[in-house]
Amino acid sequence: MSLQLLCRFEAGNAASWQSAYDEKSEERGNAGLSQLQIWTGADTGSAIWVLFAVNDRGKAQKWLDGPARLSDGQIAEAHFLKTA
Repeated sequence: MSLQLLCRFEAGNAASWQSAYDEKSEERGNAGLSQLQIWTGADTGSAIWVLFAVNDRGKAQKWLDGPARLSDGQIAEAHFLKTA
């Protein structure tokens, strides 16, 4: 069974969000997260979804509670998912 994390960010500007997101790659790695996919909303560029593979749920939760917050964009939703 694999565990994944789906996060929806609300970003005012997708380009500056990407820059802030990229700067946090080491923190995500330390939290046991590996990026699998990024999507933007088809109708609005302000919603960005990111899917991660999760190695350690506890570390991932700590990341959600702190460093996941980016300077340009907050997590609006986060869901841990497992394959069925």
